[in-house]
Amino acid sequence: EGSHGPRIKVYLESLGDASISVSISDSPEIVAGTRNVVSAKELNKISEWIIKNKQVLLDYWNSDRADTRKILNSLESVYALKPINFIL
Repeated sequence: EGSHGPRIKVYLESLGDASISVSISDSPEIVAGTRNVVSAKELNKISEWIIKNKQVLLDYWNSDRADTRKILNSLESVYALKPINFIL
C-alpha cells in the first residue's frame, strides 16, 4: 500500500455516512471520495478552513506524538453553511 500526501477526512451533514478526503495544501482539493456530493460553496468553506489552519494541520500530520487536544484548541474556525466534521 503506497503512502499519500497530507489530507483530512471531512464528514458533511449532507453526505450522511459518506466522507471526502481533502488535501492539506495551499490549494486544497478532493483527493478521495465523490466530488459531486459537496457544493462549490461547501468546498470553498472547507478549503478556506484548511488554508487558515494549514500549518497546525501539517504539524499534526507530521507528528507521531502530537497532543490532539492542543491541536484541536489551536484550530481557527470558519463559518460554514452546514455543520462540518473534520477527522484528523
